[in-house]
Amino acid sequence: MRPEGRASTSAEAATIGHAWITPDAVPLDVDIATVGSRGIAYLLDLAIVLTGLLLLQLAQLLLGGGGFVPGSFGIAILLIAVFVLQFAYPIGFEVLWRGRTPGKAAMGLRVVTVEGLPVGFRHAAIRAVVGILDLLGSGGLFATVSSFSSRRGQRLGDLAAGTMVVRERRAVTAPSPLVHPAPPGWEAYTSQLDVSGLQREDRAAVREVLRRAGTLPPASRIGVTEHLAYRLVPRVVPPPPPTLDAETWLRCVAARIAARRG
Repeated sequence: MRPEGRASTSAEAATIGHAWITPDAVPLDVDIATVGSRGIAYLLDLAIVLTGLLLLQLAQLLLGGGGFVPGSFGIAILLIAVFVLQFAYPIGFEVLWRGRTPGKAAMGLRVVTVEGLPVGFRHAAIRAVVGILDLLGSGGLFATVSSFSSRRGQRLGDLAAGTMVVRERRAVTAPSPLVHPAPPGWEAYTSQLDVSGLQREDRAAVREVLRRAGTLPPASRIGVTEHLAYRLVPRVVPPPPPTLDAETWLRCVAARIAARRG
C-alpha cells in the first residue's frame, strides 16, 4: 500500500456517480431530501404540536381556566408550548427515533450526519437552536435559501450540526447479508489480525467501501481503498506485508471483523 496513492483528504465530500464520498472516503448512496418534502414534513410536525396545544386549551377550558388568558398560568402554557415546538419535540424524536420525527417519517425522510451515521443529542440540539433563526425567525426564508444553495440541501441548522436530510430507500426484497471471507492466500494473515483498535465508524467505513468498490471506476476504486486503508493501518496489527494491496487488506480486515462477531 502506497500512502502517496491515496485519495484527497479534502474536508468537502466529493461525488462519484450517485454516491457521496465523505472525508473518510466512505461512499454514501443517498437521495437528498427536497425542500418541498422537508417543508411538508415540518408542517405535519407543526400540526401535531398545534393539535396538542388545542387539547391543552380544551382541558383548561373544561377546568374553568378560561382558555389561554393573560396571567401566570396562560404564560406558562405558552412558554411550554414554544419549548416543545422548537426543542423537546424535534430533539426527542430525532435522538430516540434515529433522525426521524412523525412528519419526516410520513414523508420518508431521516436526518443523518454528513458521514451517514445516526444523529445524536448534540446534532439534534444544534439543529433545534439554529432553527430559531432559519425556521422561526425568518419564517423559513433562511432555511429555504440555504437549502437551495447547498449541494446537500442543508439548511443553516444542518450546516452548523454537520447533518443532512435524506430520503429513505425501501427495498423491494429483503436484503441479503454481506459475507466477507478471507481473501485466498491470506487466510493465515487474516487470522492473526487484531482489529480491536477500530471504532464503530471505522468498521462501518470498511463495510461500505467494500460494498461500493465494484461500482466505482478503476482509478476511483484504487484511490478510495488506499485512502481508507492508509487511515486505518495504524489501528490494526500486525501491519500489512508490502505485497498486499489496499483493497485486499481491507477485505482481510472485514473478514477478521466478521470472525470476531461470530
